[in-house]
Amino acid sequence: LGLFNGADYSTLAAWQAAAHDFWVEPSAFIVQPGDSVRIRLLVGEKLKGEGVSRPAPGDYRQFSLHAGGEVRSIPGRAGADPAGLMRVPSGLAGTPIIVFHSRAIPIEIDPATFTRYLKEEGLDTIVEQRAARGHADKPGREIYTRDAKSLLAVGEQQEPGDRAVGLPLELVAERNPYRMRPGDELTVRLLHQGRPL
Repeated sequence: LGLFNGADYSTLAAWQAAAHDFWVEPSAFIVQPGDSVRIRLLVGEKLKGEGVSRPAPGDYRQFSLHAGGEVRSIPGRAGADPAGLMRVPSGLAGTPIIVFHSRAIPIEIDPATFTRYLKEEGLDTIVEQRAARGHADKPGREIYTRDAKSLLAVGEQQEPGDRAVGLPLELVAERNPYRMRPGDELTVRLLHQGRPL
């Protein structure tokens, strides 16, 4: 799943009150060399979401495939959904990672919507802080990035599994999910600037 990396953690808020998860979803997770894969960017909750169009080139830092020690740009047209279309490179095996990292995006949310969102998320302390500072009737402001990745399995060799790719805020699976069985537990590390958070 994608995570928000807000510049002001005391006023963490989604750009839409009802949609605060962001993720990258390929049309198939288990693929073979030569397969075509459509890649969607989605926003929503509990893995139910709406497609996000591919941003203009200046609005993201990276939309790429990390595989075999190489980083390949994922082609696509600005404004398109799916946001990318790629052919799995021939000779590729293992667990390549699709990575998306946006540039910083400023937003402003009207006071009533922002307060409602904070309450729904159980962030009453922030509601109280805003009131104490005289900000309850001011818009909520935030600068955030969208950081997300998806792990593919190519061919029979499904190693090395997940690994850090250098996102500012990143989840890294401790086990290869493609080697797990139903009922197994998956532990993840949360990294901020490459360090455990």
